[in-house]
Amino acid sequence: MDKKALWAKIAELRDAAEQARALSVDLSDPKTEQGFLELARKLEAEAAALEKKAGDKPDEVAGSW
Repeated sequence: MDKKALWAKIAELRDAAEQARALSVDLSDPKTEQGFLELARKLEAEAAALEKKAGDKPDEVAGSW
């Protein structure tokens, strides 16, 4: 995977984590809420690991999020 694609994947993971957090707020079931929060944490951790692997953002992607 090239650097640009890697940073695009990181952006997708961060967006998915944000959506999972937003869903957790709208739920009345504490177990389901906790599940979405855990999913958000896992997505953020995966994004952080990819960021470490990717290094600096390429110029084309730097301002995308």
